[in-house]
Amino acid sequence: MSKNNLVVKLKQNNITLEVLTKPGSMKSYREGTMKLESVLMVEEIFSNSSNFQKAKNTDLKKCCGVTDKMEAIKIILDQGTFPLNKKEMQEMVSHKKDEIINYIHKYYHDPRPETVIPHPVNRIESVLNDMKIRIDPFQTTEQQIRAIIKKMPEFLPIKPMSPPHETSFEEIGHGGGKGGKKGGKRR
Repeated sequence: MSKNNLVVKLKQNNITLEVLTKPGSMKSYREGTMKLESVLMVEEIFSNSSNFQKAKNTDLKKCCGVTDKMEAIKIILDQGTFPLNKKEMQEMVSHKKDEIINYIHKYYHDPRPETVIPHPVNRIESVLNDMKIRIDPFQTTEQQIRAIIKKMPEFLPIKPMSPPHETSFEEIGHGGGKGGKKGGKRR
């Protein structure tokens, strides 16, 4: 295959479908800044794009659940995988790392002081670097947090923030007939 296109693959039910797109266009497409027609090199679905072997309608149905070519292309572009260049991968890893750091900063704190104080963002970032954590840009932040939080106490004392105490209206005297006017008559 030429370096002038990007292959987006979707594999489901032991069937692989491929669509040829313009290089660098998939990130913009998934962010919603580029239309489907602008992304495609050709409006065709392949079972093997390197041999230009077109996919059968039965394969479209098994893999995507539809037989309409444009609907299947949209499904492949939305759910399929594609290789990223080095710069795109670094940007995605950096963005995901920032999400993880901010999540830890927001929901975890230093258990040592009397008051609940979160660790500074730069300290959390430094500890993640020391831990040599591999950030996966395709995995959700929540999935990666579990493993990081399990390992983090070896490097930095950390404790989850406790939920704030929710005060009910009865506790502050605004309900249940307490603290209000007596009787139902107006004077």
